[in-house]
Parts: sequence; structure tokens; C-alpha cells
Amino acid sequence: MHLTSSGVALARVKRSENAPTLTFAEYRKVTASADLPQTLAEICRANDLDDCDCTAVLAIGDYTLVLVERPDVPSDELAEAVRWRIKDLVDFSPDEAAVEVFEVPDLRAGQAMLYAVVARRENIQNTVAMLTDSGFQLDVIDIPEFAIRNIAMQLPEDGAGAAFVYLEQSSGLIVITHQGTLFLSRRFDLGRQRLHASGHTAVSDEIEGLLDSIVIEVQRSLDYYESHFSRPPVSGIVVGPTGGHIEGMDSYLSSQLGIPARQIDYANIIEMEQTPDTDLQAHCLAALGAALRRGEAA
Repeated sequence: MHLTSSGVALARVKRSENAPTLTFAEYRKVTASADLPQTLAEICRANDLDDCDCTAVLAIGDYTLVLVERPDVPSDELAEAVRWRIKDLVDFSPDEAAVEVFEVPDLRAGQAMLYAVVARRENIQNTVAMLTDSGFQLDVIDIPEFAIRNIAMQLPEDGAGAAFVYLEQSSGLIVITHQGTLFLSRRFDLGRQRLHASGHTAVSDEIEGLLDSIVIEVQRSLDYYESHFSRPPVSGIVVGPTGGHIEGMDSYLSSQLGIPARQIDYANIIEMEQTPDTDLQAHCLAALGAALRRGEAA
């Protein structure tokens, strides 16, 4: 499940010995936050989702991801120690923060660093209460970076390193992964709505201007990745479903970045009982990534 500012997206995955299969995907637009609990309850009842473990993905604006130096404390004390290091990086008191951390591998400088995920504790508690009251068996609350990492793990580019471009409705993420490890994330302000607002179905001067803003953010991310991590350059740029095809987008990104680029759809990621249309694929990508999550809850 992915909770966004405009609605809720859900995906259900059935696991088997061969490969996971997408059995259900749905997106519901929600115009007022007060309507969200009722919408969630209706979806849960209508699709018999109350017996499924649920991973909920926060919206991009509902948390902060910051890079901090690793405190010299035992692993089980890291989150609490980091809480006070981020006090000047968020606009609320550390006492009000829910904090989770994950380590950054292979920094060239040798300095131990951590990513800290920081959100208002009250917001997390409200989300948990809303989902459980709606009938869902909440297992994990996650962030889009890890949902996209789970998608990237299904692709051949991840073996040598992939830069994944993910567009939400009004914002986007660049996530760099290598063999299932999340190395870098960068947010930017371009989303699907602006990309398709002109109605162009092929690269035009207007589309080039928008794509150039993505190129700049990807190039900055690649420069940081290559200069700070002990890893070779990524093998490809992957663009998630955007809700519409723009002819020439892949070749334009590739020509500007000097790296192979391609836009994927669900057929590249997972077996499906039914194929969602392009718009539903775009809305539900992070929800699909959440459903592909493996490992213990944190």
C-alpha cells in the first residue's frame, strides 16, 4: 500500500516457488484526508484484504531522509543516538520524532555513515491507527526508497548498478541500487502531472526542458555515487511507469547521460494475473515494491 497526498494505491502479491505474481492492484483518488479512513475500509472489505500482511509506504513529503555520521554506540542504540544529531535538520523537536536508521556501505573516505529516516511520531501513530481500524493487518511502515529498491532488484541493471527514476504525481525520486543495496536517494520536484500536462506523446522542445531537469538530478546523483562509494559506474538508467508513453524519451535520456536508459512496465518486474493499464501501473509502482518486500519488520 502507498499512501500519497492525492490518494491510496494498493497491490497484492502471491508468492510461490517459481516467482511472485501480482493478483490485485487498485488506486483510489481521495480529495480530502478525512475521507481516507472510509476509503481504506471499503477497499479492505471489498477485496478481502483483512487476512493479508500489509506494508504501508509513506508519501515522499511525510518523512525526511538525512545522512549523518555514525555514532560510536552499539547497534541497538543507534536510532536513539541519531535522534539528537538531527535536531537541526528537521522542523520539530527530536522528542516528537520517530527515527529509524540504516547504514551506508563502502564509503571511500572510510567514515562510517548512516541514513536516518525521520518522521513525526504522532503522524506515524495516526497512520497505524487508521490502517488497523480500517481492517488491515499492518506489518511494516516503509519509505518509497526501499519500495523502489525492491523493484530494482527484479531488473538485470541492478546486478552492476542501476539508477531508477520514479515519478509520483507531483514529485520524483532517483534511487541508486547495486545488487539489492540502496546507496543513494535524491528527491526532485518534477512529477507525472507536469510531464504529461502538454499532451505531447513524443519528445518536443517542451518535453526536452522537463527531461533536462531530470538529467541534471541524475547526473548529480551519479557524480556523488561514483566519487563517494567503492562501486563501478551504474550500468543503466531505469524509468518507472509514468502513466503514458513519450516516444524518444529513453533515447534522449541515454544521449544526455551517456548511459543506456529504458522505461519499464510491470511485465519487466513480475508475473501478473491481469495487466494493469499504464495509469494504474504508475500509481501503484511503490505499492508493488512494498508488496515485494522481504525480511523482518523494523
